[in-house]
Amino acid sequence: MNIRLGVCLTGPAGSGKTTVIKVTEKLSSKVRREYLDIQAEIKRRKEERERKKGYNTEDQELNEEEQKKEKEESPINEDFLKKFDPKYKLIKSWTINPKSITMGELFGEENEEKKIFEYGIATKKIKKALEDKVKENEEKLGEDDKFRIVILDGPIDTKWIENMNSVLDDSQTLCLSNGERIKLKSYVKIFFEVEDLSKASLATVSRLGVIYFGEKELGWRPYAHYWMNKYLPDESILPNELKKLFGSIIRRKIR
Repeated sequence: MNIRLGVCLTGPAGSGKTTVIKVTEKLSSKVRREYLDIQAEIKRRKEERERKKGYNTEDQELNEEEQKKEKEESPINEDFLKKFDPKYKLIKSWTINPKSITMGELFGEENEEKKIFEYGIATKKIKKALEDKVKENEEKLGEDDKFRIVILDGPIDTKWIENMNSVLDDSQTLCLSNGERIKLKSYVKIFFEVEDLSKASLATVSRLGVIYFGEKELGWRPYAHYWMNKYLPDESILPNELKKLFGSIIRRKIR
């Protein structure tokens, strides 16, 4: 994500592509939110110290002693911020199934009745991703603090994928049929969730970072554990010992 604008998650249904995106989004956002909260707290403390800071030597010495004591007692300081990995960002994503709609509905087309150009769903989501705030009450974030991801979840079709080549190359520009050009920023990413890349050209594949999910990678355990945690959460219904026995029975049956 830090290198490529376009990322393709390839693999059969049920291999965990969507789950990986959701987990990455939640984990990355949580880490970055914690970083921003600590950064804001450090800034608040600095401003508070500046307000308390006196003009005579005694007040300055006292302020330095308080600052040293605060640094020893509280783990929240600038050294603590250095431990955070900057690759973690606040992530917001939108998912579209490009195969379920027409080219005009995806990117945009001229409305013959109204004689105006109407943006498609993908174009609207990309324009939304380029805005400083997704919601009115949302804080304004810097470009280094966020990722906005538009996910195209569906089979790749030669009709619409070629329109994305200009987006995925170095120009990072979406060209519309009305002549409008939308320049994407570094924090906007395009994800593809597909079963295979048989319909994608070499030009498209060479512009993507491809991650392959094998059908045998997950196995049966995640499905069984998810089912038991969802429908049998209480130990009084099914004790942990029986859950382990249940898992061993499934394992033997599959073999």
